[in-house]
Amino acid sequence: KHRGPLAIHSAAAFDDVAAHPLSHTPDGAAVMDAYYRAPTEMIARASVLALVDLDDCHPYEPGCCVSPWAEKADGIWHWTLGEVRALSNPVPCRGQLSLWRPPEDVLAQVLEQLAVAS
Repeated sequence: KHRGPLAIHSAAAFDDVAAHPLSHTPDGAAVMDAYYRAPTEMIARASVLALVDLDDCHPYEPGCCVSPWAEKADGIWHWTLGEVRALSNPVPCRGQLSLWRPPEDVLAQVLEQLAVAS
């Protein structure tokens, strides 16, 4: 039911099981290789990384999405994202499962960065 802005949050740890399908694509393999070789201090974990616009959602149908990140199974919903506004400085924040609202101080830091970048 939600449309509009979403904060993109990184997990506290890398999920090898979820990332496994990516290892079978050229882009995904390169992303995973870069992740594993990057110094720990370069990986922003448990942080808000960007703000995006959720423009639409649709249920999975065979052939609907070509992205290697798109889960292809009945009962899965795909999000159509609009403008991506990456943060130059990820904002540390403890995450949660499912959709959740970041604390007000985190939102303030995100919006402050976006205002400076505009």
